[in-house]
Amino acid sequence: ALNDLEQAIALMPGRPELYFIRGEIFNRQGGLAPAVADYTKAIELKPDYVEALAKRAEVYQQAEKHQRALDDYLLVMKLNPDYPEAYNNVAWLFATCCDARYRDPPRAVGYATKACELFRWKNYGALDTLAVACAENGDFSAAVQWQTKAVELAPAALKEDLNTRLELYSSGKSYSKQ
Repeated sequence: ALNDLEQAIALMPGRPELYFIRGEIFNRQGGLAPAVADYTKAIELKPDYVEALAKRAEVYQQAEKHQRALDDYLLVMKLNPDYPEAYNNVAWLFATCCDARYRDPPRAVGYATKACELFRWKNYGALDTLAVACAENGDFSAAVQWQTKAVELAPAALKEDLNTRLELYSSGKSYSKQ
């Protein structure tokens, strides 16, 4: 697939979706730097390419380039205010970031709530993020409530991990202080 994309890019270098797809392949293979380069090229060709911005932000967050991730997520929200993944990922960053400069539990709760609203309260991942944010904000009752709902909605393979967090919140502990 990568060879075919290389040929397609050589023939049609102005097509941002080709760079995006190649960035996805690199990202899945763990090649964060080439993924960022391809997402960036896609964005250069199409500055309002929300999906490329969101994916680049995810890679930046994974690489602990927090400000770059935050900048991209905020631009995604500006371009598409109904993009729930961006709100969810900003909430996770504000709730769990290892760099204290980015920790802001009250803002994390706000962004996570917005993500849950956009997902119509049916996405276990967003509910998990809201629970993490509530616990980081010291509201363990709400954390237990949302984590319980996340466990209910989650696929069986993920319930054990989510239940572990539920136990933390039930005992008055946050995710980051476990």
